[in-house]
Amino acid sequence: MHGIFSSVESLQESLRAQVYLADRQTAVSLYLAGRLEKPLLFEGPAGTGKTELAKALAGGLGAPLIRLQCYEGLDEAKALYEWEYGKQLLFTQILRDTIGALLKDPADIAAVLRGR
Repeated sequence: MHGIFSSVESLQESLRAQVYLADRQTAVSLYLAGRLEKPLLFEGPAGTGKTELAKALAGGLGAPLIRLQCYEGLDEAKALYEWEYGKQLLFTQILRDTIGALLKDPADIAAVLRGR
């Protein structure tokens, strides 16, 4: 069963077992979000550990991690309340196909970056 942690300390221990060290503030935020059954949005620059935290939490809960691919024009309301996995896959495939068509030859990469 995917469960809620019994305490902030048990949550921290579970994250530690997933090789993630969470400070008390982060652990309390995660614990309360779980107890209240509410989503928790982590924001920050690339490389600050948001994805690693999500992986560790999912691992500690024994739950699958579904990663949301963000793109320009995707706001919080759409991401959190109107999110559809099929649309995410479709967007990713369209993007991959478009880039593949533009870059049939690896030499085309430089031309695309130069705006040609």
